Amino acid sequence: MDFLSELQGLSGENLCSATLRLLLIRSQDLRECLINLISRENRVGPIMPGSHFSCTIEEPTEDPGRWGRLDLFLEMSDVVVGIENKLYAGFQNGQPHKYLGTVLQRAKDLEKIRGNHYQGLVVVLAPNSRNPEIKSKIGENKKLLALTWEDILDAFCRSTEHLDSETKVLLHALKSYIHQQTSLFPEWSRWTPHLRRSFEHGGKPIQRTVVRKVWQFFPDAGSRLSSGATWCGYYFTDRFLNTRGWYGFVPKEAVVDGAKNEVEFIIAVSFDVQFPGNVFRKIKLKQGPDFIGSSVIYSWAIELDDSWSRPDSWMHNLQPLSDVYESIRTATSIS
Repeated sequence: MDFLSELQGLSGENLCSATLRLLLIRSQDLRECLINLISRENRVGPIMPGSHFSCTIEEPTEDPGRWGRLDLFLEMSDVVVGIENKLYAGFQNGQPHKYLGTVLQRAKDLEKIRGNHYQGLVVVLAPNSRNPEIKSKIGENKKLLALTWEDILDAFCRSTEHLDSETKVLLHALKSYIHQQTSLFPEWSRWTPHLRRSFEHGGKPIQRTVVRKVWQFFPDAGSRLSSGATWCGYYFTDRFLNTRGWYGFVPKEAVVDGAKNEVEFIIAVSFDVQFPGNVFRKIKLKQGPDFIGSSVIYSWAIELDDSWSRPDSWMHNLQPLSDVYESIRTATSIS
């Protein structure tokens, strides 16, 4: 199997899901590890070993009025399992419950074909740091369960005795990539003083690195870096929703009120957000609303301390922004 052709062009959650699929296809030992973990966490009943196993990625799902996809879709001898991979992305409307309909329908179809009972489960796969959030999200629904990347990778690494050399390399690469993705900025404590110390035209290299990596946490972020003499960041939000937003680094001279550092990491939007005052500091930009091409502007600076090295910090602290933006999107679609 050609690794490059299977994984070409993928990144983030999609790359992790595709690599996990390759590992499962290549090794029965790793398949049994995953099945044992799912069976252990399953609140419906045990999953029994069997001869049938298939695994696909990007499986389409359908819920009344909503289309979607499951990152991984497993069919075994007595269970159908949909896996939603959540490295750092937030939950969209209806996730993960909306996937149950497709999974349970597939289980019923297989029961008719093979004549034995099938369970239907949806697994949310996420880093250990998100486990409390995931457990709260799935609630008491016994057909939903949570697994952590750390548990899977630890179990896999204890079962390498019979793996061929290429599969071992692939497993090691996935483990390293997951660590890199979940830590977000491994050298963050060394970076923070330099992020706010000085600015050059277009932003310093580490400032450009930061705005690129946190792009994933902002709704409908644009694909091109926006940079110039006194700014380095990205526009976000959808103009069709009559909204404008921008985040990134600006030097002190771009702020007329509220600046504390030589360089500030800011968020500027055309709608108000109730950010916590102990994390977000209100500022006034020199260009005013023209900065984002809007008639009105709300802007804040963030003191980037050590806690911002983790993806869950970005997700948690930016949740008020996501909530307001989603409410605007919902109101627009209804009208």
